[in-house]
Amino acid sequence: MGVHEELAGLRAAAGPGVFDSSADFRAAFDDFVAEGGATAGELSLLTDAIGTGTFARVLDQLDLGAAPPAAIDAQAQSLAAARGTTETAGAGWALAALAFAAGRVGEAEVARHRATPAAVVAAQPPTVVPAQPPTTPLQAPPPPHPPYPSPQPAGSRSHGRLIALLAAVVVVGLIAVTTVAVVLLNRMPDDNPSSSEVSDAERREALATARSSTVEILSTDHARYDADLEEATALMTTNYAASYRRTSEDIRTGYQEQEITVSASDAGGGLVGISRDRAVALVFINQSVTKKSGKPSSLPYRVAVSLERVDGSWLVDELGTEDAPTDPTEPDADRQEVLDAATETAEVFTNFDYRDPDATFDGVLQRSTGDFADQYRKGTADLEKVAKEAHSVMTAEVFAAGLETFSTDRATVVVATSGEVTNDTTDGTPEPRSYRMKLELQRVDGEWLTSDLQYVELG
Repeated sequence: MGVHEELAGLRAAAGPGVFDSSADFRAAFDDFVAEGGATAGELSLLTDAIGTGTFARVLDQLDLGAAPPAAIDAQAQSLAAARGTTETAGAGWALAALAFAAGRVGEAEVARHRATPAAVVAAQPPTVVPAQPPTTPLQAPPPPHPPYPSPQPAGSRSHGRLIALLAAVVVVGLIAVTTVAVVLLNRMPDDNPSSSEVSDAERREALATARSSTVEILSTDHARYDADLEEATALMTTNYAASYRRTSEDIRTGYQEQEITVSASDAGGGLVGISRDRAVALVFINQSVTKKSGKPSSLPYRVAVSLERVDGSWLVDELGTEDAPTDPTEPDADRQEVLDAATETAEVFTNFDYRDPDATFDGVLQRSTGDFADQYRKGTADLEKVAKEAHSVMTAEVFAAGLETFSTDRATVVVATSGEVTNDTTDGTPEPRSYRMKLELQRVDGEWLTSDLQYVELG
């Protein structure tokens, strides 16, 4: 079996996110691929292709309609330069192998390149391998979204797909088990409290409950269907539990006949708004679905979680994937300022027109700082060229933004967007695109600017 086939198997087992960061890739490779599956030199090349962001840029250019050989050859030069060499054959092989594993190119493209001899590669240490342990623990078989990573300190973040304005994964709708989460009803009191009435501890408790409860509710094993149903409804308000039970009964037969097992995991979340007795959170979930026939499939989702405080405890009152939550709003002005800044950046970042690329580039750079701004600025020329060749246009709006962490000068915000993309590969027909992102923000001279932006897969 070739290395590119080993990588395809790794991605199928660990999920699409395994190629998002070099640290996670190395950890998953060691866990899932048998010893000898790749030489040390080949593994070094593959790790660098991910860590330097060159593989991400290959995907970006393919999404924008570039021909695979052109995209890979262009980024092979960048990867070789980042490694301090002019040898591009091995770099091209690494990028082609990863692209094959991601389902973006065929074996012919891999065969067009040769792997650099291990001795040559091994002498060149990886360019970007974060020292911290993997931020995304993997399991075998893993849930669709690994546990959400803790925010990383400045300087240790992998910039991954900095200029990925188009994405390869599109989820059209929910599978049967998640049809119970249909419409978020925002039944919030008019008297939203002042920030002094909601403590930091209450915020943390509400967000933690939203994330853990959503994972529990959206995980079901056909072999313990009734037990899972009881455990899920114990986390809900009385009215929502009754609705959930009715829907669960409707799908019971098909679930058990097909021996369906759904495993959900937490991929991130933030608090959209909170009052004394109600809260709304944006939660990112990955689901791994297995049936008695067929391979497991992984599906990334965004879920708006409505909570109600009942007898001192937060309970789930609704799950939604279509309607954006609007109440309760964030009562603290400083926190709302962060949410507004993240929303603006996400909207500018995901709206792009090849006829006026500077509108996006300038808008993002005006709202950015540090390494993120530098990396984004370096990538604009390539993006503009590919976008113009493919006549790419993308429109989007923010579905919801939630605050995950907050301090006086730093914050982490999760954002979900919905939109459409049109380019030559879509034959001029708009296709839906939804994004899940995590933004790191810093207060610079009194203004909140984005210091990092990462995709949390796509839903």
